[in-house]
Amino acid sequence: MEQEIDPGTAWLEAMILRGGWYYEPSPVPNQDGVWNILDNDKNVFTGGLGLRIGDLIGLLKTPVDIDGNFQWHRLEPRTIENDDDPAFPKIETDGNVISWTVSVELEW
Repeated sequence: MEQEIDPGTAWLEAMILRGGWYYEPSPVPNQDGVWNILDNDKNVFTGGLGLRIGDLIGLLKTPVDIDGNFQWHRLEPRTIENDDDPAFPKIETDGNVISWTVSVELEW
């Protein structure tokens, strides 16, 4: 989902809000071998903000784009019970993965 907003200022030409969500089930089946492959179902939430800044202080002839975004991967709890793995017959997994980026783009 992306929505452009008119910022109503002379130096800020555009503002774009971004957001989304998706669910990804794990492709890994229940384990029954001598090892365990760990993977969880995931809920992934994303968001971002994009700004297009015009000639703010008289130095640049073209706009500058600044974009920032984040992702949060929520790894849903999962219990793996594998009697064939003598070292780890039962493992419980869950967690979070968080990432973010910022970029600046100049047009020449």
